[in-house]
Amino acid sequence: MTKDKQIKRVVRARMDATGERYNVAARRVAEQQAAAAAPPAAGVVVTAEAVEAVLSAHPGLANHGWNRASGWTQQQHAEDRAGMTHPAGLERITRAVEFLGRCRVLTPRTPSSRCASSYRLKHVAEPSIGYTSNGEFIVAALLAGVPVRPVQGSPNPIVLVDPRSAGSWSATATVEGSPRGGRRTGPGFRAWLTRQRHRDDRVGDIARDIADDGCAARLHQRALREHIEHDHDAGTAALEAFDAAVQQWQADRS
Repeated sequence: MTKDKQIKRVVRARMDATGERYNVAARRVAEQQAAAAAPPAAGVVVTAEAVEAVLSAHPGLANHGWNRASGWTQQQHAEDRAGMTHPAGLERITRAVEFLGRCRVLTPRTPSSRCASSYRLKHVAEPSIGYTSNGEFIVAALLAGVPVRPVQGSPNPIVLVDPRSAGSWSATATVEGSPRGGRRTGPGFRAWLTRQRHRDDRVGDIARDIADDGCAARLHQRALREHIEHDHDAGTAALEAFDAAVQQWQADRS
């Protein structure tokens, strides 16, 4: 029996069992087969050598995304890529691999309208796994065996996992503003910072900047600082203002 006949037999068996139309049953069977064929993310070991192999296969890939950032020199591009193999980069990629391992993989034929870009998915993941750069998330997808579909001229390729399944998972975490296993002692950092927007100082400035940043709306304190530093290439003054805000928030809760 040829492979096509085998697939048709499986599809028709599904139709009989579920009552689905042929095209619907065929799509579901194809998705199941693709998910079964993909290497299990749980078995992926993220090492510097593995990340270097991915970067070597995709020379434009960097923290910015799939393509080399506009205006960057070759040296800047190389230094940015090298950061992914450092311990902090490897830790972020590992968390992203674990997240993707809990997502349903789609088939390469899935329309882009049913998928999500790497940039969108990383923001879905960040409330659970912490800040991850766009490029680190793409590397994680490639290491996890998730199909990635480049988009011409865009740093954000399509990552073929169901964004609905991605959004349904969240890691176990303590509530910000509350000690582990204890009672909440004051407002969370984001709520506190929102109340500081009226201030005429550097804390007020950073509070207004974050309030205007739609991508930062769901990030916790640690991920928020990394988002400011990496996605916005913030200078020392902005990061010092953020750190000052955190210190004042902690003092107000003590």
